[in-house]
Amino acid sequence: MTEIDLDAAKASLEAELERVLRRTGAVEAHLRGGDGRNEADFEDRVAYTELDDVLEQLDDAGRADAERIRAALRRVADGTYGQCAACGEDIQPRRLQAIPWTAFCVDHADQGEGA
Repeated sequence: MTEIDLDAAKASLEAELERVLRRTGAVEAHLRGGDGRNEADFEDRVAYTELDDVLEQLDDAGRADAERIRAALRRVADGTYGQCAACGEDIQPRRLQAIPWTAFCVDHADQGEGA
């Protein structure tokens, strides 16, 4: 197996998770009216409502990203980080650098998380 700096991978994943959770929290705040929509006039409320679909998609994407990152952190903890979940072979280091939360090598990338 190619040597992976697990401490660096864990730190990178934790930082990315924190970033995703901040972004998702901001989106959730907007959806709950934290963007000032409750004090806005009718026309402005309509504009806010039109953005809700986009915000909900961002929220869903953020939740999915957070779950993929948490799964990667679990793989770091259990010693399987860097191994393809489909074939058990090593995931290419360049792929892990580009997509640190991936669970699949390039050959099996279409089998899981969309990465």
